[in-house]
Amino acid sequence: MTYREYLTATLRRFFINSEDVEILMLNQGIRPDDEVDIPTAKRAMYHEFSTLLPLANVSEGGFSVSWDADMVAAWYSMLAVELDEPDILNPGSSITNITDIW
Repeated sequence: MTYREYLTATLRRFFINSEDVEILMLNQGIRPDDEVDIPTAKRAMYHEFSTLLPLANVSEGGFSVSWDADMVAAWYSMLAVELDEPDILNPGSSITNITDIW
């Protein structure tokens, strides 16, 4: 499976179009037709998260797409935890050990 196939299939559930997937790969220096390295692909999605979010809901001729913002945020948070990266949507979600202050 290539990066293009993996990222397109993964991001399809968020209605991310193929042009945006191409931009994500360009921004992250990924060669679209190379064999996918899943941790690299997930890191690319993590780093490009803000560009993947829709700016508006789509409504056209009786068809509409609405976003469950909580589910998108949950997906991002799970990705951040999996990659051991900061969760910028929930900055207070980490626990700090301050026992040495006592």
